[in-house]
Amino acid sequence: MRKKTYFLISIILNIFLLGYIIYIKSSKNNQELALYRKYKTSDTILFIGNSIIARCNWNELLDSKNIINDGVGGITSYEIFLKLSGLLKTNPKKIFFEMGSNDIYRNAYLQDVMDNFHNILYTVKIKCPLAKIYFMSVLPNEESRIEFRGINGRIDDLNSTIEVFCKKYNVVYVDVNSLLKNNDGKLSHEYSLDGSHLTPLGYEKIKYKMKFYLNEKF
Repeated sequence: MRKKTYFLISIILNIFLLGYIIYIKSSKNNQELALYRKYKTSDTILFIGNSIIARCNWNELLDSKNIINDGVGGITSYEIFLKLSGLLKTNPKKIFFEMGSNDIYRNAYLQDVMDNFHNILYTVKIKCPLAKIYFMSVLPNEESRIEFRGINGRIDDLNSTIEVFCKKYNVVYVDVNSLLKNNDGKLSHEYSLDGSHLTPLGYEKIKYKMKFYLNEKF
């Protein structure tokens, strides 16, 4: 009798779990479909990336109405690759990527990070062949925390590799890193909120370069 009870409980739990998975997947698909219907005929511009993207109202900063902000704090380049296909259903005319810092903070290998960049670029080229693609540089760090001491060397190495990658595949490299550095090659204190994120003044510093690329014709 006890075995039958355990068996029935197991079946009920499995049915509940399956229903929950179906609900989550359906909800995600419905959200993607709603996003697609809303923006599919507009001049959509996607901003995809980490907390640097997430913490800014880009439409307000850049005087636009067409930017979709899909910034997620802590996200890595691989995680961006995994979610990219759903975002591309909006059929954007331009896509700005800001990524790589969280990969560095998690001690990812440079080659692994660039493999993600390759996969992201390939996905965009296949699904949105007419979209203009922009890869923003990884921002400098103030190195105010012990665990981040010397990290700007790794950031510079990644940015150099991203720049070469962009030239090779004819996509745009947007260097905002150099705008925010002090003479020591670190994030200037006036632009630093907590050592790695930007103050409003920091966003103002990169505003005009971002606006140039946002409005350029192609």
